[in-house]
Amino acid sequence: MEILRKFVWVALGGLLFIACAEIALQCLPVSTATKMGRHDGKPFASYPAHHRFQSASGWDLRDPITHVTNSFGFATSAVRDQTKPALGVVGDSMVEGSAVAEPYRVTEQLRRLMPKNDAVMLGFPGGSLVSYLDQMAWSERALGIKKFVVFINGNDPNESVCSKEVGLVRCYDPKMRQIVESSGQKSESRWRDVLSRSALAQYISGHLKFSSDGLLRKLLPKRKINASSAESPIGALRSEAARSALVYFADTISARYGSNALLVFDCDRSQLYDGASPRSQETYTVLHRLADERKIPVLDLCPAFSDAYLRDARRTEVSQLDSHWNARGHRIAAEAIAQRLAAW
Repeated sequence: MEILRKFVWVALGGLLFIACAEIALQCLPVSTATKMGRHDGKPFASYPAHHRFQSASGWDLRDPITHVTNSFGFATSAVRDQTKPALGVVGDSMVEGSAVAEPYRVTEQLRRLMPKNDAVMLGFPGGSLVSYLDQMAWSERALGIKKFVVFINGNDPNESVCSKEVGLVRCYDPKMRQIVESSGQKSESRWRDVLSRSALAQYISGHLKFSSDGLLRKLLPKRKINASSAESPIGALRSEAARSALVYFADTISARYGSNALLVFDCDRSQLYDGASPRSQETYTVLHRLADERKIPVLDLCPAFSDAYLRDARRTEVSQLDSHWNARGHRIAAEAIAQRLAAW
């Protein structure tokens, strides 16, 4: 009976601590959950139009920013300038740059560096080769955009293949060799909805970068937890299906856009800080070859980031826990792209 009483008091104390932590964090600029999903008939995931959400960086909630999406569901306040030819900037959360104030993001810097063009931000977290193609096709129809800069993440081919673990709106079916509606779309449970509204849950997962898989890997190092994703080198093609997705992407870009789409490869900047020359990821090596064969222009950002780091040894990440570009990283990328596109 005494043990049960102690257990009850400990449980009550834990619940009280959680409640106090939740109340305290609700008063702080913790990043809020977003209503990602398929909105307004678009074939790819986006935010709702005019959706408001908040982001901050690190455990200490640095640089809080409030975002309001535009009428198309992208996190930008920029308005399309119909008097200028548009340049669509396609990519994932790196392009969106929610950890950086909007004037310093890559798209806004391209607007200033290339004043004769109207750079249009089309980035959204959790992108894939499939979503990039869908974003480009949609923006061509809806916004009249004919030229694109497409940022490629090393893991994009793996995330593009249909599977039960990949909750995409659309995905690549390697057997049919075409894009299909995903049957792996994750449904929102009531429990997930409750957690998305919890400041404490968002702080633990978003700011402390805690995940159950990561904990299990530390507790059970010999046990393979999601081994296909956790143990693969960065930018490695994990299957022939991923390689097939990359070929499909290159073929589609070549057929639809040709030289009007510039493929941009990020750099594994961690190798720079270790004093080594960055090695090209497998995704980039294969796609570079495919692009050359199809005469699709390509830009590798490694030389630009290497030169910048050699000049002043300043990092270009938001933090040690967040490898997205900081304002300096966005500027370096924008300058390299503007220089590459000078002939457009």
